[in-house]
Amino acid sequence: MCDELSSIIINKTIPPIKNTASIDGHTDVGENVDVIELGRTVCYIVAAVLINDNNEVLLIQEAKVSCYGQWYLPAGRVEPDETLTDAVKREVLEEAGCNFEPTGLICIEENGAGWIRFTFGGKITGGSLKTQDKSDKESLQAKWFADYESEKLRARDILRLITQAKTYYRCLKEDNSERSTTLLPKIISHKSIVVRSVILSELNQLLHILSIKESCHEDSDQWKTLLPTTYFSLFDIRIEDSILRTLGRCLSDVNAWQPTIVGILDVEHKGNSSENQDGIGFTVLVVLADKHIAQGTQLPKLNQDLAKWEELDRTLQDTFIAGHRERNIVPLLSLGRR
Repeated sequence: MCDELSSIIINKTIPPIKNTASIDGHTDVGENVDVIELGRTVCYIVAAVLINDNNEVLLIQEAKVSCYGQWYLPAGRVEPDETLTDAVKREVLEEAGCNFEPTGLICIEENGAGWIRFTFGGKITGGSLKTQDKSDKESLQAKWFADYESEKLRARDILRLITQAKTYYRCLKEDNSERSTTLLPKIISHKSIVVRSVILSELNQLLHILSIKESCHEDSDQWKTLLPTTYFSLFDIRIEDSILRTLGRCLSDVNAWQPTIVGILDVEHKGNSSENQDGIGFTVLVVLADKHIAQGTQLPKLNQDLAKWEELDRTLQDTFIAGHRERNIVPLLSLGRR
């Protein structure tokens, strides 16, 4: 079993994405791949959903000319050399007047690699709610709303985020929550947008996980295995396209199988624009099912020179499933359409 997979299953931790020698043929992050430059080739958005004990949602009133007077979540663009958590703290303070401590990611949305939004949950730790007499270029004021749907909203896309947030906060309060461990981005830099996939398939009620063979040394017959890692290209319509490229190289008949993205297991980002490291690392959980026959009756056939299936015995499978229940898996919403 590869070291990454062993760490995820046995230690119940997500290791950093270290080896990005990918099946795309690149030998290093940033070699022959898209140049990721915040504000030019990519836009990262952060937003916060705060819900108080009265089930009211915190909204801010926009000061921008294009949406003046309309209501929205505290949200904005990540600035150069800024981490995702620092960005959302800044936006909540600037727009709502409150000190905000993120506790976890509620949802990640993407419309191709060029636009990604990270929505956080968390708690207010200080400050005071912005009132009209303190209006500025960031916002006019902030208020708590119970009937937020009836307000004049800047856009109704926030409704799905609020729905996700209600599930997030409810699960945090439940003793037997399947999302008891919340996920915050790890402070790890990348030059590109990297996607590492944990791809599952089932045979005879046993889970199998796809791994990639890689030579230990250039002139050696010895192999080590890694979880497949590829790049989320600026030409991809959605993140699934990068996963389909992985499957296209690994599977002998990729068209017979349907990948379903369960969610995001881990996020890595440092925000180091001054060193050309505006990229992000995603670890994605994917389930692979046959389009035509009952699930669990056969495994996808592989390019044997490139990939292999790692079978989990009953003990490892039970450990993996238990870890899955304890670990927060962040929903991913892809807005791009083919």
